[in-house]
Amino acid sequence: MGEIPFFKELFMKHVFILNPVSGRESAKTLIPVIEDYFKNSEEEYEILKTEYAGHAKELASQFHKEDNVCIYATGGDGTLWEVVNGLNPEVTFSIIPSGTGNDFFRMIEANIYDMAKLVKDTIEGEEIKIDYGVCNGMRFINCLCMGIDGTSATPPIHIINLLVLIDKQTKPLFEISDNIIVNIEFRGKLQFRFKHLL
Repeated sequence: MGEIPFFKELFMKHVFILNPVSGRESAKTLIPVIEDYFKNSEEEYEILKTEYAGHAKELASQFHKEDNVCIYATGGDGTLWEVVNGLNPEVTFSIIPSGTGNDFFRMIEANIYDMAKLVKDTIEGEEIKIDYGVCNGMRFINCLCMGIDGTSATPPIHIINLLVLIDKQTKPLFEISDNIIVNIEFRGKLQFRFKHLL
């Protein structure tokens, strides 16, 4: 569990990590919106397009606190997850949702409205701190999926039983396809331990 800066300070460089195939390629339509916002601005910006799975994480990891940047995850939930996992300590990030689900954006009860206004409001927004979780060394900021939800996108599915240990009681929870052990901690204290039974 930790905190990462969300939004930005004034006069930062703005780095948009954009997944051009996100949201059935709707993310690409944000390029002229972003360019239009900065056409009369002295602030520096850059649009970096992802080219393959894992690329957003690689791009985000290139920036450090000393670079004074705000990284904008511009895409869907997958792009956001990669950016969050590529962030170096104290690098500020934000989200411009342009995916199909935009789950994080909905979970914070934000509305997607006119995209030009959303881009402007996001760039000019105030910086806040948000919590993130860590599971098996990977960060997540809104949800953690396991089992059928977590494996259905990766066929073939070879189902085995998954057990959850909660308060020293063992009971079947759901089924999952891979051998897995997951420890879930909250504020440094073990909350759940998931194991499979062969």
